[in-house]
Parts: sequence; C-alpha cells; structure tokens
Amino acid sequence: MQAAEFVQTVQNRQGVVISAPEEIAFYEKWITKEELIQSARMYGKSPYGEHLMRVAENRLIFQEEITYDDHRNRWSRIYRKQLYISYAGQVS
Repeated sequence: MQAAEFVQTVQNRQGVVISAPEEIAFYEKWITKEELIQSARMYGKSPYGEHLMRVAENRLIFQEEITYDDHRNRWSRIYRKQLYISYAGQVS
C-alpha cells in the first residue's frame, strides 16, 4: 500500500506516468499502435488516456541518464520521461 501511495504522489507531483502496462507492451512490440490507441480511448480524456495517446502519437521525449550502481557494481541506463510535443511543434 505504501508503494502505491508513493507512486501516486510522484505521478501527481511530476505529472508523469511512472508505469503504464500498455505503454510497456507497445514498446516491447507485444501490442500494435492500433491496440494502444484503442486502450487510450477506453480511458477517455483522463490523464492516463491522454498519456497513452501521446505514446501512440510518438509525442513523448525520453532523457537518458547513465549512472553507476554501487550495489550491483555496474553501470546502468535510466530513461526518464520528460516532455510532450504538441502538434505545433512546441513543447508542453
């Protein structure tokens, strides 16, 4: 329960969806773009539905960060969702 509250707090404060199963499935090519759009439409104009639609429209920007993990003794890549691109080419 505490983890769910933490994730919800981070998502609300930063305005980013931390983990969307449909988004992961799309990037892993387990579902098609059409299936992702269909899922997005099921959520309507909710922030989650809008997020899935932005993913389907390739309007999500990622920032790659490479960090050293002392516990695993290796370098790792972290991808952070940053901004959405509007159709006018402006960042929102």
